[in-house]
This record gives sequence, C-alpha cells and structure tokens, in this order.
Amino acid sequence: MDKQSIGRAIRKKRLQKGFTQKQVAAACGVKSSYIARIENGRANFTIEKFLNIASFLQVPPYGLFDTKPLVPYRQKPPKLVFDSPEGNYTTVKLFADPGILGPGYEISELIPLDFVPVLKDLVPPAAKADKDRVVAVLAADNGMAPVINRGSVVGLDRSDVEPRVGEIYAFLLRDGQNAVTIKRLTKIDRHHLIIDGDNPSSSIRKSGELKDFPMLLSLKKGEHEDTTLIRGRVLWVLNKLV
Repeated sequence: MDKQSIGRAIRKKRLQKGFTQKQVAAACGVKSSYIARIENGRANFTIEKFLNIASFLQVPPYGLFDTKPLVPYRQKPPKLVFDSPEGNYTTVKLFADPGILGPGYEISELIPLDFVPVLKDLVPPAAKADKDRVVAVLAADNGMAPVINRGSVVGLDRSDVEPRVGEIYAFLLRDGQNAVTIKRLTKIDRHHLIIDGDNPSSSIRKSGELKDFPMLLSLKKGEHEDTTLIRGRVLWVLNKLV
C-alpha cells in the first residue's frame, strides 16, 4: 500500500465526515499544509500520526487501506444455534447509541457492540441486499417509556425515512453536533415536524430527558441540503426485563 493511495483514502474519509484539512491538522497537532501533503501523497508520516488521523476521522485504521483488511471477530455475524429452526432467525448489528446513524458514518466500517438475533419476519426483505439497512441501538433514556425503556434494544430501518404521523423514528437534531434522538412523530406540515417522547411521567418531563419536548424540527434544508431529518424508523423493540 503506497502513501498516495493512503492519502486518497484519508481525503475521501475527511470529505465524507465534512471536516476541513485545518480541523484535522488542529486535532492531530500538525499544520494544515502537512495534512494537504499527506492527502496528495507527497509527505511521509509516522504510525502515530496515521493513527491520530484515523481516530479523529472516527474510522478504524484498516478503513484507510484499499486492500481488504482482516475482519475483527466482532464484525463477523455469529452462527445462530437455537431450539427453533435456525432459518427463522437472522443477526442484526448492535451499537451503543443512535449517534452512529449521523451523517458520514458508514456502518460497514464500524465494529458493532454485539449482534442481536431477531426473527426474519421483523426485518424488511429489502435488507437482504443491504446488510446494514437494519441495525440495532441501545435506548439511552426513558423518554419513550413505556414503549421503549433505557437499555432496550431498538431495531431501526435506516432506509425508511418517509415521515408518517404516529410512527417512531430516529431523528437528526441539527444542533451542530449531529445528535440523534428516538422519538415519535406527532405532527407534520409543509415546513415542520413535531416530535415527542411517550413517557407521561412529570419528573421525566421536567428532567433532561424530555424537558425540551415536544420539539419542533424545521424541514428547511439550507446548509444541510443533503441531510434528511429522519435517520430510520423503529421496527421492533426488545425491552429489558425489570
């Protein structure tokens, strides 16, 4: 693997994430001209510098190589062995939080927290062609209780982004940090969406979990022209036993 190919891969990932050369340089403690030379294949770099760049871009180091890398064991779906016929189940990648659904993230490059066995009937047939269309995340709070509780495993169809009132989606909050929250769509018009959690508890409503909800989201794209507000629809929920 030559440095020109690595440089092209770094540039591609940087642009996917929406970072400038100056931002990468500042995070890695170097000059932006040095990052430019690396991307153009004209600069040598140490392993430490390479790892710092990969870390800032939030991609595994092997993701910056064109050749096919060794696949970490956590990326290998396990063979399912149940009392029920194995053919009735499939595996879905599980991640710690819905933030991985934000812009620039390529699910295939991320090592999952684990794999969740689910009935094939709960996964859209179209997901067979796209292994990362359906993913699972852990619910971060109790804002959607009793439907979804903190720690629940939530299955999301990342390609189902057509807004329908009453459905639960992962929404991108355009707050500068690309935060993602799981909420129910309660109202829609030409210019706005209104989302809210299901938890009726007054204490939860006053806490940080729901104090800003119901929330109005603008459908005006502006600088986020290529970014959809809906990052996926909730297909199923596996709630923790309490």
